[in-house]
Amino acid sequence: MRSIWRTTTRVLGRDLLRDIGLVCLADTIVGISYGAIAVGSGFPIWAPMLLSVLVFAGASQFMFVGIIAAGGS
Repeated sequence: MRSIWRTTTRVLGRDLLRDIGLVCLADTIVGISYGAIAVGSGFPIWAPMLLSVLVFAGASQFMFVGIIAAGGS
């Protein structure tokens, strides 16, 4: 029986796996930043999570949090 790592490496290749890992790392950093800004602005912890599931539009999420935190409607 082969390990999943060896099978995945053979099928996808090391370069593609590295690229996938880097994109996941970048998404994680942006997600942590977004969550910290949203919770620091007074949103409950579930609000940025719900927005991430429903909107998933990057800059639009940051803009929404900024506008609402500044008192906009």
